[in-house]
Amino acid sequence: MAAGIAGLAVMVAFIAALVWWRKKSKGARNVFVASFVVLLATTPFIDYDELEAERVAAEEEKQTEAAERLAEKERKEAEKAEAEAAAAAEEDAEQERLSNRTVAEALVEDNSRVHDAELSEHGHLSITMDAHGSWSENSIATNHAFWALEAIHEAYELDDEIAAVYVDITTNVLDAKGNESNEWVVSLEYDREDYEALNYDNFRNLASGQEWRIYNEASAFMITPLIYDNMSDKMRENLERGKVRQ
Repeated sequence: MAAGIAGLAVMVAFIAALVWWRKKSKGARNVFVASFVVLLATTPFIDYDELEAERVAAEEEKQTEAAERLAEKERKEAEKAEAEAAAAAEEDAEQERLSNRTVAEALVEDNSRVHDAELSEHGHLSITMDAHGSWSENSIATNHAFWALEAIHEAYELDDEIAAVYVDITTNVLDAKGNESNEWVVSLEYDREDYEALNYDNFRNLASGQEWRIYNEASAFMITPLIYDNMSDKMRENLERGKVRQ
């Protein structure tokens, strides 16, 4: 590149010198010619080998940059494919875990109101629901009984081999000495025969606001005096007393 620039400079100088040469004497012109010959002999002109080398270097640099861009693209695509494969594998593993859960595990995991659940070898499912923080004793007898009915329905829908479902509703209770403990206050039992006798969707609609129906259609139920004595008059009046055990 430097040789090419130098050669171009000589050509420019030559043209300028010609203009000057025409205006000078013969002796001056002879001196000029001699000087110019020396200049031509010592000044490098265009070096085609150097130009070719520069062109090849530039082409190689472009190819290197293109290869680097391609490698980066392939790396990102590989990382994306690896992440997608890992996510798919994780999802498959989760689906397999969910499909292999017992009904007790599924209820505890999926129903936020179910505190605990245990399935016996005889197909009896015991569910515990915590009513701590309820507004009143009446809300335990009504709202929590309604949620118990929903949990019972979920259980029978999940497992065709369940023979009976028992639900204990617990809450914090103070004894006569002021000691606090978590105790059951309402229990409901629905065996499969009594559950399947219900038209669940219609019955659920009937029981909303008339929760005594949940007790009356149950296989059995128990309500402690703490709850029973503080239920609404309407609830107590509509309960079938033959099933109430205090």
